[in-house]
Amino acid sequence: MLHRYQMIKPILEVQDRRPLFYTDYGKLWDRKDVYRMFIFYKRKAGIQKPGGVHVFSRHTPAMLMIKNGCDIRIVKEILRHKDIQTTMRYAHVAETTKRAAYDKFLAW
Repeated sequence: MLHRYQMIKPILEVQDRRPLFYTDYGKLWDRKDVYRMFIFYKRKAGIQKPGGVHVFSRHTPAMLMIKNGCDIRIVKEILRHKDIQTTMRYAHVAETTKRAAYDKFLAW
C-alpha cells in the first residue's frame, strides 16, 4: 500500500524536505494534529481502550508479536530499545494475557 501511495502522491517540498505524508493544504503534519485525528477515528470506531498513537503504534504491535511467539530479541531490535529490560515489559504483559486466556479456557 505504501508503494502504491508513493506512486500516486504528488511530490511536494515542504520546508526544504520531501515528506512522505503531508496535509491536504501542503503542510507538514503536526503531532497534535495527528493525535486529534487518531482520537477522532478511535472514538468513531468505538474503541474505548485508553491511549494515543504511541500505544497503538508501538505497544500493541510489540505485545502482539510477543504473544504470538516472536523472539524478544527481535522485538527489541524492531523497537530499537537499547536495553532488553525495556522490551521485557512487553513479555510480562503478554505472559499475563496468555495466562488469563488459559484460565478462561479452563473455566469454560
